[in-house]
Amino acid sequence: MTAPPVRDWSTPREAGTLFLRGRTVRTALPIAAVVGTLLSAVNQGVIITGGDADTTTWIRVAVNFVVPFCVASFGYLAARRRPAPGRAADPAAAAALPRGRWLRGDFAPRRSPTRPTRRVRSGSPRAKPGRGCDRAGGPDG
Repeated sequence: MTAPPVRDWSTPREAGTLFLRGRTVRTALPIAAVVGTLLSAVNQGVIITGGDADTTTWIRVAVNFVVPFCVASFGYLAARRRPAPGRAADPAAAAALPRGRWLRGDFAPRRSPTRPTRRVRSGSPRAKPGRGCDRAGGPDG
């Protein structure tokens, strides 16, 4: 038995179809089993081992498995997303999209070209005594 071919998606409807048809199960199920077991042991373990588990406890345990399954499925789908038709083929359209500093890799602080960095001159009312030259003009005194 061979695995079904990996299928990409571009619209939310296609992503939902992949999720509902079980394309994410093979990846998401082992992750949900491990993470759900750990979460259930940490959060509900004392109640379950003490024999005090009621319906609410078992609903919480189920949620401990469902949430990691959905997150892993979302990760699977995010890795296989392709741009909508017509958007990736047009480099001018891609260049026109707004991009933040982090996406560009521009991590250095920006300086405004219209407002230069201000420096306080010694002797000005904003100068602090004891740093550099004081009002008398000599170094620190």
